[in-house]
Amino acid sequence: MHFSKVSNMPSLNPIRNGPVPLRSGQIIQGKVLKLYPENKAEISLGGNRFVAKLEVGLELGARYHFQVTANASMLQLRVLGDQLKREETTNLAKLLKSLGIKSSKQNLQLLQLLTNYAIPFDKAELQSAIQLLKGEKNSGLVSMVLFEMILKKLPITESTFQSLLASKSTSISEELTALKEHSSSNLNFLTSENRRNLDRHFVNTERQLLEMIDKLTEKPVSFRDGLLQYINTQNKSNNDAMYRILKGLGFISHKVDFTTWVKEWSHFTGKNLTNPTNQLPIQLNDRDILRVFYHIDSRRNEFTKAVQLFLDKWTPRIMLQQATGNALSGELLNSLQSELKQHIFPFIPQNHHQTLNSLLQSQQNILAVYRGLQALNNGEHLDHILRLARTTMEQENFLELSTKEKFIEHIRQSYTMLGLDYEHRLVTEKVPSNLQQTIKGLLLQLIGGQEYISQDQYSRLLNVIQGVQIQSVNDTATFVQAALQLPAERLGLVNDLALEFEGKKNEDGEIDPDYCRIIFYLELEKLKETVIDVNIQQRAVAITVFNNTKGLPVISKQFKEKLETGLDALNYRLSSIQFRKLKEKEKHSIGQEAYRRDDSQGVDFRI
Repeated sequence: MHFSKVSNMPSLNPIRNGPVPLRSGQIIQGKVLKLYPENKAEISLGGNRFVAKLEVGLELGARYHFQVTANASMLQLRVLGDQLKREETTNLAKLLKSLGIKSSKQNLQLLQLLTNYAIPFDKAELQSAIQLLKGEKNSGLVSMVLFEMILKKLPITESTFQSLLASKSTSISEELTALKEHSSSNLNFLTSENRRNLDRHFVNTERQLLEMIDKLTEKPVSFRDGLLQYINTQNKSNNDAMYRILKGLGFISHKVDFTTWVKEWSHFTGKNLTNPTNQLPIQLNDRDILRVFYHIDSRRNEFTKAVQLFLDKWTPRIMLQQATGNALSGELLNSLQSELKQHIFPFIPQNHHQTLNSLLQSQQNILAVYRGLQALNNGEHLDHILRLARTTMEQENFLELSTKEKFIEHIRQSYTMLGLDYEHRLVTEKVPSNLQQTIKGLLLQLIGGQEYISQDQYSRLLNVIQGVQIQSVNDTATFVQAALQLPAERLGLVNDLALEFEGKKNEDGEIDPDYCRIIFYLELEKLKETVIDVNIQQRAVAITVFNNTKGLPVISKQFKEKLETGLDALNYRLSSIQFRKLKEKEKHSIGQEAYRRDDSQGVDFRI
């Protein structure tokens, strides 16, 4: 779901408290509200009223375009052209002409947004924005992005524009999914036989990126289910790698050959026996397998080096014996056993050593261990099963949390893993070593890293992340707004979770919990697109749910008492729950209210 589709304007009111801050060179539309003696007038500018001293004649009730100029003592407003006519397009076209800018449909659309919402701008800002507008297809969305940039006084640059545009055109979840496919394809290409000489650091960085994407986007899955899926996938392609790995580690009896293995698994899945209560084929114990591989993962780099050294030494000898048809000599077997115990056993949990020792009593089983290590030496198989073991242990801890704790933990992890605090940590941490272990950090490493690899997908996700960062906080002396957009499949949602927060500050400059507003944008599996508006005034909570599902008010009644109890425990009270269709959210968009109005007087201008 693209949240910009819900409303044509930003959902929460752009913050404006007190008089509009004007600076020299800015242009803004105003209206003459009252005329006073001594050549004074009350002027409305951007929803604020000011008393101005007139040095030119103005008509009561007329609208004008003003440009701010300054002298040593006060700001001055210079009238641009004649009073405005009722036909708004004509007024805007004249203003563009006076500024030396072409009066195209796209340019008029952007200027109309700025004048409708009384946003002051200067000629340079408008020219830069119009330059970015050229050649863009979706002029409506592009105009909205440029409007926001001018409103928030962001740099009118290509990089800022592309980041904001990307964040409003797609979701983080969509880009993570696309990048996952891209990275998997890259790894297959980079690890192919004819590419062994490529940068191993680049390959490892791709793998780290892929693993972090999995953590953020995949729903929690048990090790058992992940193992079943991987084994079945291999069996269908007649790949015996997992069979050799598990047999080499003593999880499969030496009496079970590959044909029997495939047949047992085919029966197991064909009879739909994958329920967690059912025993796995060949008496496999998934918890024992998980413990072994999680232990290996804790020393993964040392393990892979030890396996490689072992295979480099023993592969030529074993191949020579097999080529001549001779059995391994007793001396050779003893030496092989000794090196396995010395160099491989230390990476295996102590309680599994007895199983491995029993394997080393015959040549057949020793060769099974050797073939298992050969399969583990394939980076793809080892990566997959170690990642599965590691994520399983992390997910099991996550699944044990309460719903509230899951929500908070997911936000914390996602915020850090995406790198939304990347620049803050770069400045505040003395040794920001973990910054490269964020998705943003990894993307910055990968961009420009390999001439063989397309960079577009990296750049798109990086732009989306930076766009979310740019929009994250809008802070003033009395108010704060925050916006957050995160992937949420892990919480059972279909796409991103987005929330917007707005709150007053108390006398200490902290957020006042008695007066705030939170809007949740959700894509639910059954209820589909859902917007929840939570408005808090004097600790009274008013909730409005926007959703197109029929019967939702009736269904919700069973949860109302629990909601009231939960709020009461936090010293809040539920004042109302309303249900509306999503189209009503568009009609009554919070953003359409535009700005906080202030009818105060007191700032003098000379016109």
